[in-house]
Amino acid sequence: MRRLGFEDARVTAAGADGGLDVVATGAVAQVKFQWSKTGRPAVQALHGVATAHQAEALFYATDYTQQALTYANNTGIALFLFDDTGDVAPITKAGHALAGRSPSSTPKMGFLARGRADRYRYEAEALRKKLGSLTAQMQKQTQARSPKKRAAAGHAAAALLNAGQVLDKMEVLPPQDRRREDYLDVARGALAMAKKWL
Repeated sequence: MRRLGFEDARVTAAGADGGLDVVATGAVAQVKFQWSKTGRPAVQALHGVATAHQAEALFYATDYTQQALTYANNTGIALFLFDDTGDVAPITKAGHALAGRSPSSTPKMGFLARGRADRYRYEAEALRKKLGSLTAQMQKQTQARSPKKRAAAGHAAAALLNAGQVLDKMEVLPPQDRRREDYLDVARGALAMAKKWL
């Protein structure tokens, strides 16, 4: 956390699960070194504590479930992966944003890389808005009287779920990584398929 600019970060207690709670001015963190994936309930609990303290939430773990990753991206929680060698990598939008503003972060992005990262971010935000709009439309269609329309809504729901998962998985990559284009293309295709069903 100190490398991210939280210079007064300090360990407060060792938890029963072996996790360590860390606090700093404007931030709280949970650290879990365990073999199983950290799930949404743990991330959600940290979000509650951070909200109560009006602080940023940071979570460090060896792995996360898809539900935890989705929840963190939707609520602005910075998730980080770490291993037994101590290497740490951000995997959510908020995590990448914190790492990017860090005075001791990896070398700064060049002009073109920054532009590419911005483009990917804008495209992902636009796709998430479209995902929200189509999800609302799909939910409305599930209430239709026609069994055919309800069945089509089910197909659309599967495509929308796929699009959301792809966009969440993309956040593991660095912001300027060209592989994000592939994820964005898959998400676009899934949204187009959902729209076709609706």
